[in-house]
Amino acid sequence: MEKSPLHTNIRRRKLLLAAGALLAAGNATLVRANSRTPKIAYVNEDNVSARGNFEKMRRALEHRFVNARIKPELIFVSAALNRSQETVMKLRIALESLQPAIVIAPTITYAEMVRDLKPGLPVLFFYLGNPVARGLADSLTRPALGMTGYVLGPGSLVKRREMLLRLVPQCRVLGIYDLEFEPGPVPYNDSIIENDPFTRLTKRFFYFSTLPEFEKFAHGPEVRSVDAWDIPWSRFAVLYGEAMTREFARIRMPVIYPRLHFLKLGGMSALQPNTDDMHEVFAGQAAALLDGVPLENIPIVQSTRYNFGLNLAALRQVGINPPKSLIKVADMVIQ
Repeated sequence: MEKSPLHTNIRRRKLLLAAGALLAAGNATLVRANSRTPKIAYVNEDNVSARGNFEKMRRALEHRFVNARIKPELIFVSAALNRSQETVMKLRIALESLQPAIVIAPTITYAEMVRDLKPGLPVLFFYLGNPVARGLADSLTRPALGMTGYVLGPGSLVKRREMLLRLVPQCRVLGIYDLEFEPGPVPYNDSIIENDPFTRLTKRFFYFSTLPEFEKFAHGPEVRSVDAWDIPWSRFAVLYGEAMTREFARIRMPVIYPRLHFLKLGGMSALQPNTDDMHEVFAGQAAALLDGVPLENIPIVQSTRYNFGLNLAALRQVGINPPKSLIKVADMVIQ
């Protein structure tokens, strides 16, 4: 039997009322969810340096949200820097317990672990290389793979190499410690530099995972098969920086290091990216995410500032007298 227009209108009104009730309930749930304090997990090793950076991150968030009605809570999540079954399980349990809105991963290993454990959970990462080549993002301007963050990018390598060649213009073969601490599908080397200005150089890559391996290499003939050395930042350099500078000074080879403190250990030169604004960048990206901005619309930020340093005594030991123009632009000079 055909339904009357009155019956149809009544049915339509009931549907609209039901939809309105569902929408109201949904909005109420959303308001309640938004009224809760959002949690931000900060995943790192539990050591003095990591705790110091955690405090910097906490202060940056406090400054960013100083006038906000709802302020996020930053929580330190301790995890070993490896992908062992035990580490992954502990991290999984921690994330499921906290239910964070955002994860900050200052080491790329943690960022990839979180991505694999909780697909879709927004991750803010710090990376030394090209995140597109690593498979962390579709592009720097529109990441689109669930992660954004702060990177040094290829400019760091290019600038360090440029300063080394100003000190050693006769260099033809450059030795490079491969930065990849935990080798993945895309090694971090010259593949991240699309337009390498130093194509005239022959580059040789070396990788050491233990101190005995490096010391054996430093006492062998192959270490002298290059004219100068470029040492990017790596976990190996963190752990064994003093031994590296000692061995390179012993054989009197030109080297440029990735941090200024290597100069105090006896290194001849260093170029250190200035990442003072990293925590402020993370705080801004977190604020945008909590305001509902889609992650793919939050660009990855590249550091473009550097600090350059020279150890004149170490330079003289390898027969280098740097030009005064280079000394003048140095941020740190050790006599």
